[in-house]
Parts: sequence; C-alpha cells; structure tokens
Amino acid sequence: MCSRVILAPLQIGLAVLAVQMHQQFASKFLIDTLHSQGFCASYSEVKRFEVCAAKTQGTDIPGLQAGHFFQYIADNADHNINTLDGYNTFLGMGIIAAISPGIRNKLQIPSSFASNKEIAERGKIFIKLFKSPPLASLP
Repeated sequence: MCSRVILAPLQIGLAVLAVQMHQQFASKFLIDTLHSQGFCASYSEVKRFEVCAAKTQGTDIPGLQAGHFFQYIADNADHNINTLDGYNTFLGMGIIAAISPGIRNKLQIPSSFASNKEIAERGKIFIKLFKSPPLASLP
C-alpha cells in the first residue's frame, strides 16, 4: 500500500526535533504545545516513530562482524518505593548494546503500525553464557 502523503524536508526536520525533545524531556505537553505552534511534529507521530524504529531493527545489529566485541548492558531504577500503600511507585529498566569498534549505520525507518505484542516479540534477547576454555597447566 503506497501512502499518498509526502513528508517534506521541513516536516522531517520537525520530526527530528520532536524525537529529540521527547528523549530529553519526556513531556507530551511540551511536544504537543510546540506542535500546535508549528515548531515540531505531534506527540502521536513521535510515539509512532519509536514503535516503527523498534519494529524495524529489533535486536539485530547490522554490520556486526567477527572481531567486534559487543555486550548488552542493563540497569534498573526504582523511584518512590517506600510508600505506605505501595502505590505511585516506579520501576524502570533500560538496556543498550555496546559495540567496539563502533558501527555507524544509516537505517531508514519505514512508517507502519505495530502492536505491543509484535514489539515484545522483536525485542527478545537470547542469553548466551561465555565459558572460557581451561588454561593449560605449566609443565
């Protein structure tokens, strides 16, 4: 299905600004206010882009070759955990892939819709344990 809508360069620039603002401030109000003034894309477009980006790449690392070192690094954050009723707490977890030497890719993100289930399936990371070979004993 071919879309009949064109994203002009100015609109693409406005989308980049909106994505950067969302990453920096995570404020729907701020992005929608700037959008209403014509300064950036809407919050719904930012969320759609993030879903499309997650769906497009998943956990694949294009350009990864033998000799590259990479590992996943994860951490969590607990906020307001000592409430009397256990409500209004936050537990967040983030994960990144660190690669050395770095790989620079220009990946086009196609615009599409995806369900939460589809994103969860694409985001699975299979854990492989590393066991070093036993060291040779000295004679």
